This record gives sequence, C-alpha cells and structure tokens, in this order.
Amino acid sequence: MKHSILILPLALTFSALASPQAVNARPQNKSVAERNTPIANTTERNKALVARWADAVWNKDLAVAQALVTDDCVIHGAGSTYSKGPEGIKQWLAEADSNWSYGGSVTDDVIAEGDKVARRTTVFAMYKPNHRSTVTPVIFIYRVADGKIAEVWRVANYVSTYLQAGARIIMPGETERSVKKTAAEQEVLKAKQEFDDATLRNDADGRARLYADDFVMVYYNGMLGDKAKQLEMVRSGRFHYSALATEDVIVRVYGDTAVVIERRKQTATVDGQLRPGDTRATEVWVKREGGWRLVSTSVTPVQEPVLGPGPSLPGRAAGQTPGSKDSVKEPVPAEAGAEIPNGASQAEQEVLKAAQEEDDATVRNDIDALARFYGDDYLFVCYAGCLTNKEYQLEAFRSGFMRIPARTPEEVIVRVYGDTAVKITRRKQTATVGLRSGVNRGQRVTSVWVKRQGRWQLVSGQVTPILEPEIK
Repeated sequence: MKHSILILPLALTFSALASPQAVNARPQNKSVAERNTPIANTTERNKALVARWADAVWNKDLAVAQALVTDDCVIHGAGSTYSKGPEGIKQWLAEADSNWSYGGSVTDDVIAEGDKVARRTTVFAMYKPNHRSTVTPVIFIYRVADGKIAEVWRVANYVSTYLQAGARIIMPGETERSVKKTAAEQEVLKAKQEFDDATLRNDADGRARLYADDFVMVYYNGMLGDKAKQLEMVRSGRFHYSALATEDVIVRVYGDTAVVIERRKQTATVDGQLRPGDTRATEVWVKREGGWRLVSTSVTPVQEPVLGPGPSLPGRAAGQTPGSKDSVKEPVPAEAGAEIPNGASQAEQEVLKAAQEEDDATVRNDIDALARFYGDDYLFVCYAGCLTNKEYQLEAFRSGFMRIPARTPEEVIVRVYGDTAVKITRRKQTATVGLRSGVNRGQRVTSVWVKRQGRWQLVSGQVTPILEPEIK
C-alpha cells in the first residue's frame, strides 16, 4: 500500500487545549502579597479566561467560545483563512476532521505576562483510517484585550505528526524508487500473498506449506492455537473465509526473521459465527530451507473509537515529575516476575531476563530504561487495535497519559530464531490510559525482540484482550 503526504486540517490544534482544572495543576511559588497585586490578579484572570475558552473549544461549545473572543479576534497560523471574530471561531470548530480521534492532552506549562498567556501542551490522537497513534507537542499563545481573547497563535511540528500517521515525504525530483521494498521484504510479501490467497480459497494444503511446525496463533479473543488446530478448522469447514483485504501493511526484516503488521478487513466465520471484521494483525516469518515460513500470528479486534473523545487531562499524573529523574534505577528482584523455566537455553534466558527488566521499568515508569529497551523502529498494537511507536509510548508514560503500576506475567512462551525472539505471554495488569483506569482481567501479549550489539531490544509488541468463549 502506498502512502503519500497526508493533508491534515488544523482541527488537530483545538484538541491540544487543556481543561480549566489544568490552570491550577501546578504549585504557585508566590507570596500572599504578590498574589494579591493588581498585576498578579490580572494575570490570573487572563489564565482563567484562556482555560475557560480552551475548555469550550474542546467540548465544541460554540456559544461560550464565541462569547469569549473580541469582535476582531484573529487566529494566526500558516495558511489560516479564518474570518475575524466569532465567525472565525465557528469556522475553526467546523473544521474538525472525522478521520481523527482525540484521546486527550496534557498541559505541560502555563505562563502569563502582561496581556499574553502561553500554554505548552501535548496532544494524543489517532488517525482512524489506519489506526496509527500520534503525539504532538503544541504551543499556543493568546493575547487578551478588555477581558476577551483578541489573538491566538499556534506552533506545532505537524510534519512529525503526519509521519507518525503513516505519511511518506517524496521530495521534488524524487520518484517512487525511494520507497521501494528491499529484495528480502519483497520475498516476505510474496510468501504472505500466497498465504492470504490460500486463506481466501479456504485451501488447507496451501496454508500447510507456509506454516512452520512450531507455529503459534493468538486468536482475536486471546486464546492460543497451533498449526494442527488451524488446519483442522479449515479442512472441516468450521473456519471459513469469504472476503479478505489488507491495508496499512508494514514489513521489517531482521536477518532471517521478518515482522509484518497490517490491518485486515475480512468476512470470516467459525462454526457459522462471524469473527470480527476489522482487526490488526502481527505476523512473524522465519526463513527456513530457502523459503519463508509463518511462525506466529496475533490478532486484535479494532475498536472505534480507540481514543476519545473526552476531556483533556488536567496536568500530569499525581506525584509524577517530567522525564524520569525520580525513577528507581535498581531493578525489581527477579522473583517479582515469572520464573525462568528449567531447561531454557542461554538465549531464552537472556530474552526472559530482558523482558522482566522491561516490565519492571514499565511499573516504575522509568522512561530512560524504557527508551533503551525500545528499538527506534519499535511498533506497538494496543489492546484496541491502534498502532503506536516508540515516540508515542515514551511520551505517554512521560506525560502521565499512561501509567501501569502493576503487572503480572503468566504462561510464557519463548521461541528464539538466531538473533530474533518471539515471546508470547498471558498477563494481568493495572493501567490508566487518559482518564480511564482499571484492573485488566487478562490479555495475551506477543513481543518480538532483536539482539543488537549484545543486548535484546523490542521491535514489536501486540496486546489482545482475553475474551470468552474460547475457540475450540
């Protein structure tokens, strides 16, 4: 699938505005006398005005948003063509793009001086056509006049947002050769196409030729299967496809191992019951005897919307400071996690140890440690089918948008293929994402590790919620 430059409207910007609670989210290191001066009082009123307006924009409360701006209010920005005053605000809110789902924003700083208020925020969003998640830092500057907002400036690196959403930039004079697949990637995609064709034909023998004997399947409901189970369901007619199309296909080759991540639109039944028709899948292929064989597939149903809508986050999580300066550097004792099974090879032990340390860093919210475990090419399929990357994951933890204070691994499977390993784990965890929190009753997690310069790094991860009933 080809990706061109995405043209994203500036509607993304209004989602960066934080809720009014964020105004008082940070301590004010001022004396009582300073806080009661006319200048200080005016500054606080301006900050409160901006917060109220931002909340109205976020909630698309047009009447309040228009009432809080001057008749000649100007929204600045490259290519802005909004009218002045309340009509311009109406145009801004009407520009919302249904292709985007907004999960919230974190207020990083609020600074006011004179008639100006500046707010630095971080926006978490998802591009719904391919379920890629994005994180965008945005700076807003407001000018207040006569108790209303008279001007708004916004600054953001939307090129980074577009790239996170799947866009590819082709410079003038370049051609499509700059985005062509390597020979190995083409081989993997050819094998995958043969497998997909056999799947659509309900051809068990065609599938059998491309399954590795140690194939492991994580079904859409989090249950496990293997080669024999898959082939039996196809041959018996219990598992039947009538339509299958893939999009947003990503292939990464690591020596003799490849990872393919894709979104699938399908019509398929198990025992006459429809399976989810929109899923995200991660496949791991290994080159054996001159051909590519499928060793692992994990499937997660896509949920709409994955993120938001909802209020923005009022500052950082309680007790959390920016970055990771408060992180605990000592690892949690090994007995806190899953035990390393007897008979595990040296490589398997290394992978399990690295995975335990990554879990410990996640629970400690140690951003520096997580940055070392995530490869720069790390991609992650979340519990709802959205696709995120290293930048998104780190900023989500750093900002407090995502917190995982407890995690328990169970039923661990590890397969090592040279310098690549596949780890499949059943686990429970306590997590907070945005304003949603709770104890997860169970999920199956597939992670792919690659050994680089003597240490194991994560290049892929996928979460599938465990549901009932089990496929039998």
